[in-house]
Formats: sequence, structure tokens, C-alpha cells
Amino acid sequence: MADILRDARDVSVNHGTLNAVAGNQMNNYLSPPQREPPEMVLRPCPSALFTGQQVYLDMLKYYFSIRSGSDVAPRRSFLIYGLGGMGKTQITLKFAEDVSNKYAYIFWVDATNEDTICTSLKGISSIPEAKNAAVDETTESVLYWITSLSEEWLLIFDNADGEPNVVERYLPSNNTGDILITSRNPNMRSLTGNKNSIELDGMDINDAIALLLKRSNLEEGITEHIQEAAKRIVTILFCLPLAVDQAGAYITSGLCNIDDYLELYSENRKELMDHPSFKGASKYEQTVYGTWELSYKEIESRITNESDP
Repeated sequence: MADILRDARDVSVNHGTLNAVAGNQMNNYLSPPQREPPEMVLRPCPSALFTGQQVYLDMLKYYFSIRSGSDVAPRRSFLIYGLGGMGKTQITLKFAEDVSNKYAYIFWVDATNEDTICTSLKGISSIPEAKNAAVDETTESVLYWITSLSEEWLLIFDNADGEPNVVERYLPSNNTGDILITSRNPNMRSLTGNKNSIELDGMDINDAIALLLKRSNLEEGITEHIQEAAKRIVTILFCLPLAVDQAGAYITSGLCNIDDYLELYSENRKELMDHPSFKGASKYEQTVYGTWELSYKEIESRITNESDP
């Protein structure tokens, strides 16, 4: 069971891989030119349920604030790291959406492994600007084109959970542009420096409550009783975004109400703790797997009932 948790990712991301997003060109820091929104290429959007995490968004916006034309523009690199399900990808997607008018290009790379990196980079060759520059589908050609760009660009390596040298092989060779990496591997800091990284932990409790109520479709007519019930649930779930999302999904499915969830979860968690294969599991593993297991049991029960004559 613990192996499943070690493989956990930010699973709430919409399906699809973003290869490149062309944004509005930024010529002046204070008053960027306004143009029609550019065509988006295979762009995953932030979850409609994205809640809070403002401190991390503000940190990224400050670090990557666009420089004036007179400034020297050396490369800036930043790492967001933490356990799976902490919201790294969702924060990055929201950041990319918020700053889309500040960059000429935002390139999104699925960095799950070397094959996905190559596939994402090759996909960049299909955007009109790359085609006009006679970029072919080799990673070398794409990276060379990115290094030749005079406009501001951001290259995002998402889910880069392997070793740093895998990502390093696919960094543009010059010292321009901005790099943002998400990873479960803290060693990825070797590419950005310790001071240019942040480790994600649980959400702020108020943000976690807001996410649970939104996911449970209980935003309307919130009573003090519902607020307190939500607070108890997110507290026992350590405000882990993935666990809170799973709890909300269970409640909104009609399987139980917000008052019953805590009891169901506690009973299921005790059963898990008694299982030999779960001995020594971390609090994170216990919490996230507990919410998953509760949901999966219900799905399994439904399938069994539907198959019965």
C-alpha cells in the first residue's frame, strides 16, 4: 500500500499535456500592450475547484516579476517540491494562467520521464511560430529555437520526480528565459539553488475548509454547524489538498453527509492500521490512502450491486 502512495501525483489535474502557450508579448513592465488572447495549444487548465494557496502564487509572481527593458535578463529558475497530492501542479497551472499576459511564450513539459519530456518538446514544434522558423520535431531543434527567442518565455517542467540530470539535459543552453520545476524530489534544488525553492506542505486550514465545502457542494447556506464539521474533517486530514478533495468528492456523491464522513473515515483508517502491510506508514500515507480506500470501497460495492441479478 505504501508503494501506491509514493507514486501519488497531483491527480486532480485535467487530462492533457500542455506543450506551449503563447501569451501576450510584454514590452513595458508597467503598461503591457493589450492584444487578443493567443491560441492555446493542448493547454490543461487549473481545476475549477482550485482554492487558496495565495502565498505560493504571490511568491512565484514576485520571483518571476517581469523586468523592464533596460534590465539585464539572466535566467531565473525556481523549484516547487513536496509529496504527491500537495497541489504542486495546480499551483503552477494557476500561476501560468495568471501570468499568461506577461510572457510571449509559456512552454509546458510533462517531465514524468525522459520520454514524456521529449514528446512535450517535440509538440512545441507544431505551434505556428516554430513552424515559421523551420523548427523540426527533434528536441535539439526545439531547444535551439527557444534559445533564439528575444521575447520573454517561461519553460515549466511538471512532475520532474526523477534525477536532476534528466531535466538538466533538456534545459536550453543559453542563460535566458525562466524555468519553473515541480517535483517530489528535493534533490532537484541542485538546478535552482536552495533559496530559489519552496517545499509545499498542507494547506492553510481556512483554505482547506473552503476547498472541502466547495468540493462537497456545500458553499450555499453554510451554517456554523457545517463549518465546524468541515474544520474537524480537514484537521484530521492534516489539510492535505488531495485528501480534502477526496473527502469532498465522497460527500458530494451522496454516499454520506458531512457529519457522517468523519466516523466513516476513522473506522476505515483503523481497519487500515490493523493491516500488516500498512505498518510503519507515515501520517501522509495513512491520511491520503485512507480517503482513497474509502472511496474505492464504495465504488467496488456499487459495481458488485450492479452486477447482481
